[in-house]
Amino acid sequence: MNSTERSIIQNENYKYFIIFEGILVGALGGLVVTLYRYLLSVIFDFSTEMYSRVNTILEITVMFLVLIVCGVISGLMVKAEPMISGSGIPQVEGVLIGKMRFKWLRVLALKFFGGLICLGAGLSLGREGPSVQIGAAMGQGIARFSKTNKTRERYLLTFGAAAGLAAAFNAPLAGLLFVLEELHKNFNKYIVIGGMMAGITADMVSKFFFGTAPVFTLGELGKLPARQSFWLLFLGVILGLLAVLFNRCIIFGSNNYGKVFRIPDYLKPVPAFILTGIIALTLPMLLGGGHSLIDDLAVSGYGIRFLIVLLVVKFVFTQFCFASKSPGGIFLPLLCIGAIAGAVYSLILTKYVGVDPKLLGFFIAVSLAGFFGAVTKAPITGIILVCEMTGNFNQFLYLAVVSIAAFIVTEICHCGPVYEMLLQNTLSRQKKSYKRGSRIIIEIPVSLSSRAVNKTVAELTIPQKMLLVSIKRGDEEIVPKGDTIIKSGDDLVILLYESDLQKVEDYFNSERNL
Repeated sequence: MNSTERSIIQNENYKYFIIFEGILVGALGGLVVTLYRYLLSVIFDFSTEMYSRVNTILEITVMFLVLIVCGVISGLMVKAEPMISGSGIPQVEGVLIGKMRFKWLRVLALKFFGGLICLGAGLSLGREGPSVQIGAAMGQGIARFSKTNKTRERYLLTFGAAAGLAAAFNAPLAGLLFVLEELHKNFNKYIVIGGMMAGITADMVSKFFFGTAPVFTLGELGKLPARQSFWLLFLGVILGLLAVLFNRCIIFGSNNYGKVFRIPDYLKPVPAFILTGIIALTLPMLLGGGHSLIDDLAVSGYGIRFLIVLLVVKFVFTQFCFASKSPGGIFLPLLCIGAIAGAVYSLILTKYVGVDPKLLGFFIAVSLAGFFGAVTKAPITGIILVCEMTGNFNQFLYLAVVSIAAFIVTEICHCGPVYEMLLQNTLSRQKKSYKRGSRIIIEIPVSLSSRAVNKTVAELTIPQKMLLVSIKRGDEEIVPKGDTIIKSGDDLVILLYESDLQKVEDYFNSERNL
């Protein structure tokens, strides 16, 4: 039996193991991410307590010296393993499309401890990116131990990513939707089933230790009167424009941080740690991802001017920390920025338009979803994520209105998803190129607008080394021939090399002229 036949048979048999493997990856990945989340909360609480006790010149000096040492350690970790820099989500996506490689145990360990140092110290970074990468590394590790093929390894890595996000935020549905919208960009039955099992299992593990309370406690959200609903459209436009600015600043900072700080790579995180010390002495509520600040916004009584200051400083602080390539994500900080923007908007409407002040929590919640969906270009994930994190699904319609409005603005401004932009930015600077890699089998759904619709197999402009194994049309499975016509709704089972994956996905996902 040749390798092609073996790959096809193994792919067909995979459906019998997918539920078990999803549960296994979810359990192990969930345990590691839950431990990471617990240690992070302990270290961050300790750090903020220490910051609050700093008063004398000597204590301030010692504080900055400790931060500098932490920055150097973080930089040395990134130098030892560049794949742990930043969020980790673009790296996972790069591995899935065959453009990157990482050693799972090395990435897991260094990302784990590097994230504890950076996020524990209070840098404006989130736990979700490291959690996704840690979960993905655990999935890849399970695949390597079981000595499975590359196709199943990609699935296990994806299940681990879903488990990581689910455990980080108690959001199993959002974890599944995120890997579908952001990592794979199409719906595959194997990913849906295995990702769901991994996410649910990881969520159960997380809730066993942290309880069932929602991540954010915004109180009673209320409902906006129908006659005032049009204000949501304006909010969506504002959040969309802010998202465009955020994404472009992220890329600008990533490209120019090293030009401003002409220091060795292992010292690059140090300026971010120093800025963290300054923030700790001036605006300590902005430390970390911003989880506690989001909860406080609805009850703190902050004024409009002070909130605008918080918004600007948090925006700049997040951009600076992420540009330093320190191990940490932007998920939670961008949620915090969106929440502050929503609070400002709510107070302005209350003061000048007469909107009920009790709707402050409502505007914070819809802004969380709107800004996240606009930055990541994954509005469905944003809506479900906020519903799960607040424990409230009653605002679904309002979340959708704001998210779609913000998404349309980013489309008009030709602003891409932040993680995809970061991936392309990284790949453009990547010196190492990889060979075509192993054979893998993928299943691509053909959408109504795909350029492949109504074309024959012979007319497809795809890599020569690619093999169209079968076409699944409803309950029927078709053996493709040169004159077989591709129709919308078909599922194409394709055997190809890893290096051709992105090219093939881009071809079938690109739209035809209607």
